[in-house]
Amino acid sequence: YAEIITVQPKGPYYFIGYSFGATVAYEIAHMLQLVGEVTNLVMIDGWAIFSQKQRQEFIFKETMRVLHPELDEKM
Repeated sequence: YAEIITVQPKGPYYFIGYSFGATVAYEIAHMLQLVGEVTNLVMIDGWAIFSQKQRQEFIFKETMRVLHPELDEKM
């Protein structure tokens, strides 16, 4: 994310990721959140299987619950 903050030093940041890019956008947004930045993320047609790290993330789970309430029992 170092290149992003050289162009825009402070958030909020907006990311959109499509297919594999959804996972990349998630990771970048997550890194920025870890340093206290505000991020907004849209994931389009992302991968069905996410890494263990992503499945454990509270924000990821809450987003999936909102977008896909039918998955709530499986999460």
